[in-house]
Amino acid sequence: MKQNNIIVKNLEKIKYLLENKAYEELLKLAEKDDVVKEVADVVADKFEAIPENVRNELLLRLAENDSAAGGVAYAIAYNFDKLPENVRNLLFKLADNDSAASKVAHVAAHNKFNKIDDDVRHKLLLKLAEKDNVNWDIAYVFADKFNKLPENVMNELLLKTANKHIVSLYVRWISGFKNMGDSTYRNLSSALPELDRMCSLLELGETIKEDCARLYRQAVDKRFAIRISIKSMIGAIIHYVTRSTDKVRSLEEIAEKSGISKAEIGRSYKNMIRSMNLRPPKTNIDGYIALYASKLGISNAAKEELKRILKAVKKTGINSGKGPSGFAGAAIFLACERIGEKCKKKEIIQVVKTTHATLHLRYEEIKNEIENFEETNNEKTIK
Repeated sequence: MKQNNIIVKNLEKIKYLLENKAYEELLKLAEKDDVVKEVADVVADKFEAIPENVRNELLLRLAENDSAAGGVAYAIAYNFDKLPENVRNLLFKLADNDSAASKVAHVAAHNKFNKIDDDVRHKLLLKLAEKDNVNWDIAYVFADKFNKLPENVMNELLLKTANKHIVSLYVRWISGFKNMGDSTYRNLSSALPELDRMCSLLELGETIKEDCARLYRQAVDKRFAIRISIKSMIGAIIHYVTRSTDKVRSLEEIAEKSGISKAEIGRSYKNMIRSMNLRPPKTNIDGYIALYASKLGISNAAKEELKRILKAVKKTGINSGKGPSGFAGAAIFLACERIGEKCKKKEIIQVVKTTHATLHLRYEEIKNEIENFEETNNEKTIK
């Protein structure tokens, strides 16, 4: 709420300066990090009301700051024919910047596609196609605008994106959904970039990303994804898909990166499984143990002991039906204890996000089971 109030005040101040033709003050604001985004948005919105020399200088200054990229790209694309060449070329400068490229791509690929000069647009698309964070927008061009491009541009775009499997996946989706309802299409146009973003933040590869994308497609087909927030749904899907891999991402991790609460993602996860008739994923306990062992920084010796414990655990099956985080934390504590390595329960509890009672209970279960397992094996060896 406080942040929103600041933004509103900034916008009011900028509009006041504009109405009173205080252009020098406006130019100074264009160099202040905390207000550049609002200045850029106002320039894009009130373009015609600003004298030509002032707006050109504003755009040149604003382009130096990533936060203003969206507004600058919008203003240039929408008013392309009214700007001098040096200002038009700012689009290329913004496209070179990874954090600004997605904003430029969105403007260049979507509603301002025909506003930009053909030659500039084609060069811009080819430059953007080299970026990894604009897959959705490039896919949109393939699916929706491809027949409007010259053959040489088509061919070069194909070459530049040949190894981007996610682009081809998006193209199929966009093509399939173009004739469906607006709400479905809008949902996808927001969800797929969010999936890209989250998988990148969580350091998940293309295979997992594609598996998540397919599951989201199923959710859209069944109208489930339309009923809940996109971020929450993406978080639930990532948790579901990674649980059966060695790249497990916990609800806590996903919540931290997405800005959505663990509780909300957890609810979406449970509702998704129930509403879509999904089988609960077979938890890969190895993934959880590897994840938490890495976070806790335990020694290689402790990791080797963990492998022995895990091998025995799988044979006894005591991990079945148990919460993976608490179980993994207890196994790590036991492994460290068995080799005499210090590892505080408090630290484990903080990392795996479990309770002291759960950790202690799982620890006792694993310890007793391991001792019984080893005793049985020793007896067999003696015989």
